[in-house]
Amino acid sequence: MTNPDAINDLPLWVADCFREIEASRMAGLPFLNHKLEVEPVGFQEWGGGYLGILITPWFLSILYLREEWEDAAPGVGEKRMLSLPSGKFEFIGSHEEALGTYLSCSLFSPVLEFEDQETARAVAQTSMLELLNTETSVSEKEQEMAQIWRGELPASPAKPSPEDSFDQPSDSTEQAEEKVPLSKTEMSRRRFISAGHARNASEASS
Repeated sequence: MTNPDAINDLPLWVADCFREIEASRMAGLPFLNHKLEVEPVGFQEWGGGYLGILITPWFLSILYLREEWEDAAPGVGEKRMLSLPSGKFEFIGSHEEALGTYLSCSLFSPVLEFEDQETARAVAQTSMLELLNTETSVSEKEQEMAQIWRGELPASPAKPSPEDSFDQPSDSTEQAEEKVPLSKTEMSRRRFISAGHARNASEASS
């Protein structure tokens, strides 16, 4: 990566690079979500490099860039584990002339479930908080949630317990609630778990 003058310059470089990709290599592809646009979110210095999340019309991913790699730079398609504050995550090596070699970890790809840029931005912001949260842990419920995302368990609507709610919903209320889309926080929480911690658990059991 060409040396930026400051961390404030990096999001602009990332955005320019992927807007050019959108206009060239990605032009006309059917899986683009035209409600979204390229937007870097939360980029900051971390671990001797730069960590952030990138929204595009075709993915929402964690990106990690370095000016210099301590070991050999990862090859395109090479998998590497990064130890972030919240745990270990699997990244894949990529390269763009404007950015150099970087690592990416996909949270959503494609991104057709997003209705607007605001929702995608909220998910990215929440995911960044989770990534840097040293107290993040994977509970039994979260592991189940991650398995649902991977298609290993059937999704079933959660039933509130008496201690969780003062008023039990009626049948009609439950039916209406089942049609409500996932909240921004729930979407990012589920994909965050699936992308990192749950993948590690799967690898450990294999």
